[in-house]
Amino acid sequence: HVAAVSADDLDGANIMVTRQNLTFPVLSDPQGAMLKAWGRWDHGNGLALASTFILRSNLEVLFFEDDGERFYKRPRTDRLLDVARSLSSAR
Repeated sequence: HVAAVSADDLDGANIMVTRQNLTFPVLSDPQGAMLKAWGRWDHGNGLALASTFILRSNLEVLFFEDDGERFYKRPRTDRLLDVARSLSSAR
């Protein structure tokens, strides 16, 4: 399954889904509760830090990439799929 977490409010998350033609759920976390729990929140500036995770169903982190403040530049889809396939075949 694929999902994303956005620090935007629900309207902002929906705008991102529309603009990017996303076909997976984008969860809205404007207070940063999940992002803070994962250590992906800049407390000084009150902003989320861009990150990419691949998780097991039990939420174990299998892959993490710190995208820093590069919200405009994320890992390529084919790279993430390669990582997911390699992890799946390593079971």
